[in-house]
Amino acid sequence: MIGPSTEGKIMNIKNIIAVVAITGALIGCGGGASSTSSSSGLSDADSLTGTVFAPNGTDPVAGATIYIPSSGSTMVVKNKAPAGKTVTGSDGTTTCDDPPETACAETCSLPDGTFTLDSTACPSTATTLKIVKGSLAKTTTLDCSGTTCTLAAADTTFPSTTSAGAPTMAVVTGEWDDIEDVLAKLGFGTLGSNGRLDISQPFQFTLIDGDDTLDDTEYNNFSELLDGTIDMESFDIIFINCGAHDYEDSADLSDNDIQVRISEYMANGGKLYVTDRAYDYIEQIFPAFLKFYGDSADPNSAGAIDAAEYGSGSITADAVVNDSTMQNWLGEVTVNASTLDATVPGNPTTEYDAGSDCSGSGSYTQVTGALKTDDTIPIGDFLGNWAMIDSAHSGSGALIPTLWIDSGSGSSADFGMDNRPLTASVSYGSNGGKIAYSSYHTAHQCPTQGFWPQERILQYLIFETF
Repeated sequence: MIGPSTEGKIMNIKNIIAVVAITGALIGCGGGASSTSSSSGLSDADSLTGTVFAPNGTDPVAGATIYIPSSGSTMVVKNKAPAGKTVTGSDGTTTCDDPPETACAETCSLPDGTFTLDSTACPSTATTLKIVKGSLAKTTTLDCSGTTCTLAAADTTFPSTTSAGAPTMAVVTGEWDDIEDVLAKLGFGTLGSNGRLDISQPFQFTLIDGDDTLDDTEYNNFSELLDGTIDMESFDIIFINCGAHDYEDSADLSDNDIQVRISEYMANGGKLYVTDRAYDYIEQIFPAFLKFYGDSADPNSAGAIDAAEYGSGSITADAVVNDSTMQNWLGEVTVNASTLDATVPGNPTTEYDAGSDCSGSGSYTQVTGALKTDDTIPIGDFLGNWAMIDSAHSGSGALIPTLWIDSGSGSSADFGMDNRPLTASVSYGSNGGKIAYSSYHTAHQCPTQGFWPQERILQYLIFETF
């Protein structure tokens, strides 16, 4: 009972896997080219330029690895574990992962998505360019003339369909968050006039019912993902929204088979993104990831179920961005500006502030840059009793997460302490597994056609972490 996804109303997961397996070698050939027989390749070009775009063809992707593989490459680059951030972009500061194979030229896309690749070390007969960012991959056939080869947007836009190489994704619905809406904005689905995912149209991921809102004849339930009826290994990425109905079910979370199933999925290279009060799906299985409120100092011991759900609701944060590449990228993208102040980015101050500010009409001013003038990012829509992170763990067995966003200083009245982590991720295992978590709702409960600043954070993490 898989809901409408890649190819229509209902698509069996095994069919998805078959499509990916058969067509993996054809990932996104640039300009629609299907072979290299008529291509002139690199020819006399000594540099290549272009802009890397998200599947929606609009949003730039920062820190993507762009490279020309050495001759004879047949590697399908999708979903490879990164080798480390040692490649530098033309600005000298933006870094990205090493190519997953030997390359004669490599560079990174800058915060605005642009790149310049020095190709003088490559043979003129080179015909392939590859672009990689986490689970996203694009392979383009080169047909250059002149000393500078400018690539069209079609050659540098990541695909949105699994058959073209996009990651296979599952989204567990929740009562209080809607990550599926953000994925639709990224080009993996269609938005309705209300700013929500239009499930009557094809979309490029699998919805799983986690809050009893979907038709049981068309969609599987969350319990079927947990008990193995749906194979987790079918998905590159699994998102669990805050408010997925099973999150309070201690019987599920203490079930050894479920814990083993999730940990094996991660060890085999799976990616798991969880928001707010669904945090126990991380905490009870991977306690070494973060020290949540109420946890002991032992990174190997999980806290009591629901213990971290202690935060105050109806608050906002001018949050601090701890990563320079993310911060620079957030300065390049467009976001909604609240009607309370249309000159700067910002979320509505409460869930339904003054009616018109969260009416769902989508009539918000668009501004460039998600950051305020002091380089903080406005975050809203904290649910009452939101799950609080205290810090990273320390000591034997602790994982070393990246703390992307924190509450900043001077916020202790609302957050219990200054600089409380709000968004974090960590690598898991040796096969490219990743865990990511946000204490706030990733999709703001004021739906619009445009992005709220905190929705841009999810977009960046999809590219950077997954």
